[in-house]
Parts: sequence; structure tokens; C-alpha cells
Amino acid sequence: MATWIVTREQRDAEQTVQALRERGLRARALPCIAREALAWPAELTPPGDRATLLLCTSPFAARLVIERWPALRAAAASAALSCAATAPATARLLDDAGVPVAVRATGGVVALAAAVADAVRAGPRPWVLYPTSDVGDESDEHAAALATLARVADVKPAVAYATRAPTGLDDALRDLEPDAALLFFSPSAVNALVAAAGRTGVALPATMVCVGASTAHALEHVARRSATLVPRGADLAEFLSTLTPSLPEAPP
Repeated sequence: MATWIVTREQRDAEQTVQALRERGLRARALPCIAREALAWPAELTPPGDRATLLLCTSPFAARLVIERWPALRAAAASAALSCAATAPATARLLDDAGVPVAVRATGGVVALAAAVADAVRAGPRPWVLYPTSDVGDESDEHAAALATLARVADVKPAVAYATRAPTGLDDALRDLEPDAALLFFSPSAVNALVAAAGRTGVALPATMVCVGASTAHALEHVARRSATLVPRGADLAEFLSTLTPSLPEAPP
């Protein structure tokens, strides 16, 4: 049985590892990104003149919204305020905090934008406030989601947190198990791990699985390797259990 190496930010990785272990898989965390909250942008304050959706595409963004929810709710005044969130983890975090989630979708920001468009198409044009990371707003999927949303809403994206490689990644990578299989959730994690592998000379495992098309594209671009993409809407643990990871490739 392979050891699934979860490359998410520490807190999110631990939750994923626990969920995989509960389903009988071997897993551990190897955080390849760290996030830092920035000053909350003024653009992400509800104008209060009409209904507003806060777009949350990661658990970290959801936590920022949860922390600021009383102030955001006050700024919205009598106008409706709720969230649109990726499912299941981000939406569940908001649910547990009592923050209303009006729209939810699996499959990342593009799928969530499409779900928002379907939900608001027949009604008045709302505001959509989108807290992003300093690297997330550069992706093709980000641009595609904004284009979809702009057809049905007035959209304000703004950088609310920074994403970077964590300290100690090079040393941590040297302890990679012989039966390791990598599980990526973001292009940032892909970029950080592949760069660390290049610096340390550690061979990448033969099996690398990506959640989200943008993550798979990043892996194919920077590692020159085909990625196994988790099908949209698939149960992650169930999908991973169907795979037979290959042995590591020998370094050239």
C-alpha cells in the first residue's frame, strides 16, 4: 500500500490526512505551502446597497471570512449577505461556524463561478467579493471564473492572503518514503515541491495525483510529467483506493 503524501498547508493537510486514514489509507502531511493573512482589503467590504456573496475557494479564505463575519455583516446593513464556497471542506467550515452558504460546488473556482451564475441569473445583479491569494489571482482558472461571474454580477477580487513555500521543505523532502505517492491540491504546492526536488536531487515519485485541472496543468508544465487528475465530484479516498501506485523512478 502506498503512503499518500498530502502537500497542502499544514492545517488543511492534517484534516485531509485524518480523513484518508479513517478510510483505511496510509497518509501523512508534507506541507508545501504556508499562508499568511494580509490586511483585509477595503474592496472586500460589502457595499450594503444590494445582495452580496463572498466567494470562498479555500479553507484559509473561509477562516478569514469567519473571523470578520460580524464586521462584514454590519457593513452589509439590511442587504443580504452570504457565501459561495467550494465543497465539501470549505463549505463545511463555514457551515460549522454558522456563516450562511448560499451556493456550493465541487471542482474549484471555475465550477463555483458557474454555480453562482446559475443561482443568480434570474434575479437582481448582486455583488461578488472574492478574497484571493497573491498567487491565485494569476491563474487561468481565476480569469475564467471572473469572466463567468462578470456576466451576472459585479465582481470585486482582492488579495487577502499570501502563499509561500514553508521553511524546511528541502530537508523534509529528503525523508520521502520509498512508497510515496504525492497528492497535490494547488499549483503553488506543485511549484514549491518540484523546485525543492530540483535543489535537493530527490527523485519525484512515479505516482502524483492532482485535485483540480489547474493543479494538473502546473505539474505537467513544471515537472514534464503526466498527472492523474481526480475526477470532478469523485470521493477522494475512494478514488485513491482504486489506484496502484508505481515504484519510484530511478534518477537519470
